[in-house]
This record gives sequence, C-alpha cells and structure tokens, in this order.
Amino acid sequence: MRWSLVLTLALSGCAAKTDCPEGTTQFGDPPRKGFETVCKKEVGSRWVEHGPKRTWHMTGEKKVETTYVDGHEEGVRTEWAVDGKKLSEQTFKAGKLEGKATTWGPDGVKLTETMYVAGERDGVEVAFHPNGQKKSETRFKQGVQRGAPRVWLPDGTAMAEVDWVPYELSFYRMGPPEGRTEGDKEVVKPFEISVSEVTVAQYRGCVAAKVCSAPGTGPGCTWGVAGQDDHPVNCVDWAQAKVFARWAKGRLPTAGEWEFIARSGGREASHPWGAEPPDCERAVLKGCGAAGTAPVCSKEKGHTINSECDLLGNVAEWIDLREGAAAETREVRGGSFETAPAEASSYRAEVVAPDLRSPAIGFRVAKSVGPR
Repeated sequence: MRWSLVLTLALSGCAAKTDCPEGTTQFGDPPRKGFETVCKKEVGSRWVEHGPKRTWHMTGEKKVETTYVDGHEEGVRTEWAVDGKKLSEQTFKAGKLEGKATTWGPDGVKLTETMYVAGERDGVEVAFHPNGQKKSETRFKQGVQRGAPRVWLPDGTAMAEVDWVPYELSFYRMGPPEGRTEGDKEVVKPFEISVSEVTVAQYRGCVAAKVCSAPGTGPGCTWGVAGQDDHPVNCVDWAQAKVFARWAKGRLPTAGEWEFIARSGGREASHPWGAEPPDCERAVLKGCGAAGTAPVCSKEKGHTINSECDLLGNVAEWIDLREGAAAETREVRGGSFETAPAEASSYRAEVVAPDLRSPAIGFRVAKSVGPR
C-alpha cells in the first residue's frame, strides 16, 4: 500500500509538467541528468510507452528524442552529442526503421545515409569521407547486400567495379582429351564470373574500404605504380585474393569453373579463342613486348565467345581450394607473362604455396547463383 501511494503521488506530481497525450502519465522529470522522460499509458495490467520520450546527458542536455504509439516507436528519432550537435536522425514506423536514416560524426560531418523498409536495409547505403565526398555506395534488398560496393577516394576518383558474366547449369568433360575416361564429366552449377582479372583499381577499392591488405610491391608488382590502374593486381597471396572475393560478394572460381570458361563454355578447345596456337596477338605471354603485365582485356583476339579475357597469360589466377587437396599447396591456372606460348593452354595448372606473392600471379572472382 505504501509503495502504491508513493507511485501515485510521483505520477500525479509529474503530470502537469509534460506534453504527454491525454490518458498517459509521465515517468521522469526533465531534465533529470542521465535519465529519461517517457510517457506511458496503462493497458490491462501493464504500462506501454505512448507519446514523446526523451533521454538526457549527465550534464542535462538533451540526448535522444523520439515518439511512441501504443508501445512502438513512431516518427523521427533524433540523437545529439553533449555539445548539441546532431549525431543521428532515423524514422520509424510501427517500431521498425522506415525511410532514410542519417548519421553524423561529432564534428558535424555526415557519415552515412541508409534507406530502410520495414526495419531492413533496402536501397542504397551511402558513406562519406570526412571532406564530404562520397566514400561508398552499397545496395541492399530486404537486408541482403547486392553486389560489391562502389567506392570513391577522398578526391572523388571512382574505383572500378566488377563486371560479371552469368552461366547456367552445365556439364562437360574436364581436362585434355588424351587420357580422359567416361567418368571425367564435370558438373558446373549456375555461377557468375568476372570478365577480367581483378585490376589494381578494383583492388584499391577494397583497400580503401579497409577490408583488404595492400599487395606486395617491388619489381614487376603493379600496386602503387603510376599508370597501371587497369593492369591486373598481382603480388597478392591466396588469402588476400579470398578476402577481396568475399568483399565483392563472391569467391574464387573452382578449377572446374575456371576451365569451363577458359574453353568458352566447355567446348573441346585447348585455348579460350579456339584451336589456333597462342601468339602475342591473343595473349600476354613470354616474349610479347615488355616482360610484365599489360592492361586487362588488351588482347581482343584472345577473348572467349562470352568476352572473358586473359584466361591465358598476363597473370596466372588463384583457384579455390580443391576438395582433398593438400593444405600446404594451392593451384593457379592460365599461365602468365612468364609462360612460353607453346606451354599455354586452357588445361594448364600449377601448384604453388598459398602464401606466394608473385608478379606472375593475380586472380579473378566468381560467385554462386542460387543454392549450391
């Protein structure tokens, strides 16, 4: 009885000092340092929040202001720093985020803008550099990220995006014709693969996003070399390639997928372009000009029928770990600018250490489509 009387007096004493809706009662007395002021109404045997709600910094300044309707957040929620600068502004509908949500840093610079539908990120999320330039754009659908983010440097320079080529469920006989058996058929489930080897510009986007670590540098490495943004990134080990692939919402291609595209969709061809022998018009190989990489897709005669390029030459490409393969080794395919033309073929594979960072090794990325 005593506690009931105290509560009744406390509630009635606060009621005259609030903008709580009719039929509700204020809990808390503004500005109570470090506490909140909230309107509640009694529904059956419980109290639910209904009306404005405010939270205060320990120094007495307003920290958060929002509104509730029948226990669910509704309308705009705003948060401020101690100095009064706005930190965030979000809109709620029936207790779930809806529409644009914006955040600012303590210096007042906008950090992010995100679109929500029914509490899930849905639309474009934009992040900004401290100088106000756009930093990244990431697309979401019902809370799931779609594709790799678009990334910009602080000066507004756009990072390159990954272009994908789709493939349906397919069957083909893997490996060179000689020595095959009837059981050599490979099943290729629906997937997509990048048109080109990952470029320096594309990889820089992942580094700028603070997800990827920088490649190695030195003779033959393309990272940090002026004028080589459109060259394949090299001097990256297998783990670095995997990190980029995950950032791009993909993975490294399997050996079966890689050979499938290197044979223009599983054709009986020893080279991506067909039966003609490799030469410097079709691939960046040993003896083809400068001893190093060239811009991706620079050898148009060497493209597959679906326009993938540099499957042979330029840089050899990391392959996803094969089932049953030795943990201390990985596979690269396609040969590089160090490969003699007579040795280049769609079946070519080499085994190397996973931590090798070589000017002759880069990668391309793939991603699964549907359940695997």
